[in-house]
Amino acid sequence: MEKINKIKGALYGAIIGDALGAPLEFMPQEQIKSQFGKITEMIGGGWLQVQPGEGTDETALLLATAYGIMKNPENPFAEIGKNFIKWAISRPKDISDTTLRSIDKTMSKGHGKHLIPKARWQESAGQVDLFSNRGSVDNGAILNTLYPALYYTDEFNAVTTALDITNMTHVNTQSDNACRIYAQLIFRILNNNITKDDMDKMIDNTMYYDYKNEEIQPTASAYDSIIAMLHAFMPTDNFEDAVLTAINFGGDSDTIGAITGGLAGCYYGYDNIPTRFVEAIPSDIKKMLDTIIEAIPN
Repeated sequence: MEKINKIKGALYGAIIGDALGAPLEFMPQEQIKSQFGKITEMIGGGWLQVQPGEGTDETALLLATAYGIMKNPENPFAEIGKNFIKWAISRPKDISDTTLRSIDKTMSKGHGKHLIPKARWQESAGQVDLFSNRGSVDNGAILNTLYPALYYTDEFNAVTTALDITNMTHVNTQSDNACRIYAQLIFRILNNNITKDDMDKMIDNTMYYDYKNEEIQPTASAYDSIIAMLHAFMPTDNFEDAVLTAINFGGDSDTIGAITGGLAGCYYGYDNIPTRFVEAIPSDIKKMLDTIIEAIPN
């Protein structure tokens, strides 16, 4: 499969998974079944009252990360941070507690209008985790690894940069582990054409447990989100089934939908994504996606 098909599939897939899951966020699986049966289309609504095809903070942070890397690939952190701040002060519909606290902590040091170095961001995020009694275990940073895993051509550099980016808002072992395995999966699907059997072996070696025997709990924890993603992706054989399985778990459905969409989109390629999902994405988001895709080195 051509590399560009995987790259485009990963990025469009993540945005689509976010938009499909957004209306179901915080709904238990039983409520989804009783109210809708099974969601198979972009419906809009939910507690955020999104329009069909509209994403959440997952989409916004993915784009903020990508544009920062585009601006300064060798040292993207200050540019990414500037984008995070600009987005946070724009009064978005939703922003995770950990991300907001990390941005606020960094800005409170009097550097909100300047390019802030990586070390200061990570110091603030570490303090947020410490003061919340190691509470930065949520999944809010996982999707921020997608673009660096697609952009950089050396695995060590890709994964290290991805984790440095996630540590700008989340400094926590559980978050780090989830972000690392997601970045590695994306990088190896794109560059090494790994199979699902290869992925199983890699997960066993990296995560040190058998995810197949773990109960699906679609919470906002990084650990639970990776488990839910794998339960949606591994047994299915196409993009649509993987993502629809993920969002219909309910719970933190936008994030789980987004990371599943990124993984499945990279694995199956853009050509496997149903046209109706692509057409539902707002035109301005599609233009931004096409811009960040074009910037990725061949």
